[in-house]
Amino acid sequence: MDTLNNYIKPIIKEELDATGLENITSYLYGDELAHMQGYFPVGLPYCAGYACGYYMIKHYLKKTGKSIEEATLTPASEILKIIEDFWGEYTA
Repeated sequence: MDTLNNYIKPIIKEELDATGLENITSYLYGDELAHMQGYFPVGLPYCAGYACGYYMIKHYLKKTGKSIEEATLTPASEILKIIEDFWGEYTA
């Protein structure tokens, strides 16, 4: 959780508006896989974005009481508004 809170989340939060595979690959898969695909490194370990997303949605579900099915149909912008507190210290 320390790595997630103090290293991964600050890097990902800065680029939440990134679009395009060439711009998000490093954030999802980490530098090693991004480099293998010819994309730029951002300083993240293997699958850091997936790990961050897992805990972010877990937080959203706990906070709202919604099911994963409901969350799947919820716009990302709405989820991000509700879980603003996720970007601070968080424990699973």
